[in-house]
Amino acid sequence: MYEQDLIPDIIRRSVESVLRNEYNVARSTLSSIDCERLVSDRKAAFKRRRARLARATILEQSASSGPVSHKSHAGIPVRAVVPSGRYRRTEPSAAIKRATSTRDRFICRYLHCQKRTIHLPVLCALSALFPDIIPYRCGWTPVEDFILYWTYSTSIEHYISFPYAGTSAPENLITVCYACNHNKNMISAGNLGWEVAPIPQQDWDGLDSYLPALKEAVARQSIFRIGRPQGVSEVRSEAPEPSELHRNLGSAAQPEGKVAPG
Repeated sequence: MYEQDLIPDIIRRSVESVLRNEYNVARSTLSSIDCERLVSDRKAAFKRRRARLARATILEQSASSGPVSHKSHAGIPVRAVVPSGRYRRTEPSAAIKRATSTRDRFICRYLHCQKRTIHLPVLCALSALFPDIIPYRCGWTPVEDFILYWTYSTSIEHYISFPYAGTSAPENLITVCYACNHNKNMISAGNLGWEVAPIPQQDWDGLDSYLPALKEAVARQSIFRIGRPQGVSEVRSEAPEPSELHRNLGSAAQPEGKVAPG
């Protein structure tokens, strides 16, 4: 679990500074995030994943010849250890995804994490305002340059993934951080030893309530950049945001070309 994780609070203070037109304060606050630590944490998580899967291989071979336990966690049954073979992937609607995030308070439901996530359009708005600090590119590569997206973006997870007969029914969907979603992917949560925590009671909305005002701030800065007389500096670094970034200000898109969430 991310105990005393201050990064969501840092991002919130930055957003609030933007809305007060204190762009230099927002820039300084965002710059205080230790992105190198996030990259290191990501590498460590994948190392633990490899070790856990190596141990689970023996269990999977054993389970293939006998029944598999379906003990539940937080009302969600642990998936079968052995994949069900062929499967059909169906994507939940945007409305169902939004309802899931709202139900879960935009907090990662995996018991080992329980991280407060950031609604993706909020991060995109900050990228539009501060592209040198929080850069954006479709695909989020290289990972080191887009680590805030990889670590803190809100994502919707199929707890029982499709290869294990999972569906996109609302009861099989949980909110997770993108780091956990990408780390687990199509693997059995049981093989990783991951459990689901109860629905959190924290008052957190992924900073979604700030989004309308943030969009206005992005629009104002875009106009200012285009109409700025030559030689007049602006409050953020130059770099026109890509059209993909503008589209994501109103959506919850995730990196194209990456492994699909489980």
